[in-house]
Amino acid sequence: MKLFDLHCDTITGLETVGLHLDNDVAAISFKKLEKSGISAYAQCFAMFLDDKYRGQAAIEKWDRAYKWFLKQLALYPNQMEQVLTGADIDRITEAGKIAAILTTESGAAFAGQLERIEELRKKGCLLTSLTWNGDTEIGGGVYTPEIGLTSFGKEAVAEMERVGMVVDISHLCDKAVDDFLKIHQKPFLASHSNCRTVCNAARNLTNEYIQEIVHCKGLIGINYLIYFLREGDPENAGTSDVIHHIEHLLKLGAENVIALGSDFDGAKVPVEFDSIDKMGTLYTACEKTLGTEITEKIFYENAREFFRRNF
Repeated sequence: MKLFDLHCDTITGLETVGLHLDNDVAAISFKKLEKSGISAYAQCFAMFLDDKYRGQAAIEKWDRAYKWFLKQLALYPNQMEQVLTGADIDRITEAGKIAAILTTESGAAFAGQLERIEELRKKGCLLTSLTWNGDTEIGGGVYTPEIGLTSFGKEAVAEMERVGMVVDISHLCDKAVDDFLKIHQKPFLASHSNCRTVCNAARNLTNEYIQEIVHCKGLIGINYLIYFLREGDPENAGTSDVIHHIEHLLKLGAENVIALGSDFDGAKVPVEFDSIDKMGTLYTACEKTLGTEITEKIFYENAREFFRRNF
């Protein structure tokens, strides 16, 4: 089994409590990976910024998480390596290491400064979501649905595309997504969002947004958060709900853009696949229902090809 995961909050969480990736507590850890049966593994590690961080405080929070990310790379050079280009993924995974991809959750990390975008990109940040749940200098999140992209936000999108940083629309409110769709020039993704038709949560994607991602050959990472998987009875969400979202995406022609965005170490997920060592459970369920070819695309190949094309 190969696995490519577009989103987790592991590094930020570990930095907060002073733990390293050799722990046995986090959903993603070396110890759990050893038991997972995963033969090739690429993981996007998000530098997450809560909405309480803005301006200089956001810069400092991002920098602390980034230094913790670098510390993991330095402590465990034989177990993980940072991805800087799409070609790095095969080289790193073939060496038996985690292909570690630096990402950012919330454009508050830019602190309203265009120069910060190029600075983060030079550090290897390959994709950034424009907001978390609240609004940022860039625009509105799902908790501020009345706010579209700001003037700075439109400049930031253009600058992200210029320096080669992919825009992530997860957490963005509909009004801001609509503004973004009018101006974007390059492929984009939703790193951890599901289908609103299947589960009516504001964080999930409308059919229109899904079709826009299909059209631009982007990516949609299935989020394991129970409240985005199932309405009414989220506590009993499980593999069948993931499959329902995937089947809806397939009906919309999304076979080549579906990926995984676990939200591990940042969300309440179904117990049956709540850590990296349990991903075989989800893989087996998907393979049984969807077949091996589509399952392998979802678990690894679609994301791998996107990163090879765009970086």
